[in-house]
Amino acid sequence: MSKEDRSGWVAVAPEFSNTQDDLPTVTPAQSAYQLFSRENSKAIKDSLIARGESGDLASLSKGISQRWHGLAPNERYSYESKAGQDKLRFMKESHLRDRAVMERKERLRKEREEIIVYEGNGRSTRGSRKREMKKTEREEKKRRKTEKKAKKSKTRNVENTDEGIFASDESSAAESSDYDSGDSDSSSQYSDSDESMHRG
Repeated sequence: MSKEDRSGWVAVAPEFSNTQDDLPTVTPAQSAYQLFSRENSKAIKDSLIARGESGDLASLSKGISQRWHGLAPNERYSYESKAGQDKLRFMKESHLRDRAVMERKERLRKEREEIIVYEGNGRSTRGSRKREMKKTEREEKKRRKTEKKAKKSKTRNVENTDEGIFASDESSAAESSDYDSGDSDSSSQYSDSDESMHRG
């Protein structure tokens, strides 16, 4: 299997490698020990070299630690005070950045809602389309509920009508029965009178 020829390829930097936002920057807070190390590392390194010791990173770190632990309380307090002020500065910058982030999010949200989207002959924003969809859903739900209620009412009316027809059939049958019994009585009367006439 032959290798792919990449001699003609060109290196391209990442799209967002050097992009910077417009938000306030936040510098991390430094501890008292870090402030002491930054201010005294050069002097401590020179001191180590002057004594004939190595000035590499390991020796320098050890020398800084020994000097820090050997400080008097009042000397250490000045660095702790500076560290406290730096922490307040960090908290303030963090708060400003958080507020700027929230403001940008709100601005982008409004911009998205203000984008005009053309549909047919009309136009609408994303927000208005969302509201329109919710309104359509509510109307559809209401329509289904009304249809269901009307269907239920119609079924009830049909049941009532069937009951009325059944009741009228029963009353008609009763009347017919009464009429038949009346006819039989009258016919018996006629037959009795006929017999009496023949006897006479």
